[in-house]
Amino acid sequence: IRVNLTGDASLDVEVLNIAGRKVGDVCTAQECEKGITTLTYNGAGSRGTRLPNGRYLIRVRARTEDGQQAHAITTFQMVR
Repeated sequence: IRVNLTGDASLDVEVLNIAGRKVGDVCTAQECEKGITTLTYNGAGSRGTRLPNGRYLIRVRARTEDGQQAHAITTFQMVR
């Protein structure tokens, strides 16, 4: 997962099923610097088991120290 930040920020990246329910986390409150950040997702759900193949959503939330926030959602296909 690649995220391009315009400034330093704390990232929360979640995996959602296609209905929008949270099924896993990529990272929580990860401090990242301005520029491109690359994150790796291991395919595990909230309970630690691997998620089945299929279409999912990735929700990214970035927060700066001064309280500014940005959100983005995109789809991805899980294939093993």
